[in-house]
Amino acid sequence: MARSGSTTAASAEIALSQSATSSAVNELERLLSLRLFDRAGKRLLLNDNGRALLPRALALLDGAAGIEQMSRDGSAQAQSLRIGASTTIGNYVLPKLLAGFMGHSSPAAPPPGGRRSLSGTPPPSAMP
Repeated sequence: MARSGSTTAASAEIALSQSATSSAVNELERLLSLRLFDRAGKRLLLNDNGRALLPRALALLDGAAGIEQMSRDGSAQAQSLRIGASTTIGNYVLPKLLAGFMGHSSPAAPPPGGRRSLSGTPPPSAMP
């Protein structure tokens, strides 16, 4: 959304509905207690908070891409990965990414020296 300026264009790029994308942005802003975008009609303009956060968010995405590359190369040393994500990302984006990550070799055989498992735990804020 930082590039496109709209939830419609961003949702098409990440293959989510416009409402799911909008909800994810709203949830992120709520969790951070920061407005990241200024709203001008249907346009979203990155504000000072968003511009400050953007390099860190891009670094996280680069790190995730590096993890994906390690899995494809078979050079991954760690066999356990713990991921924290918002509800929207956890429900709609991560399942596809993790299915691809976990399916890089035969599902019957775990990676050398490792095991495969997938489980979900709600974040501490969602627990009583």
